[in-house]
Amino acid sequence: MNEEHRIEEKEIDAAIQQIASDANLYGLDADKVKKIWFSALLQQVADNELDNQQAH
Repeated sequence: MNEEHRIEEKEIDAAIQQIASDANLYGLDADKVKKIWFSALLQQVADNELDNQQAH
């Protein structure tokens, strides 16, 4: 794993924590919001990978 990848992971972790914190301020269940957000992120990554494979 290269340094750029580690930086991206840290940025993603920070974004997830911020979203969870914001959700908590609005009375939402932070853990549930994190799970939903992470699930959506994984789906986007999978969709992008599929698009890349179909393009080649």
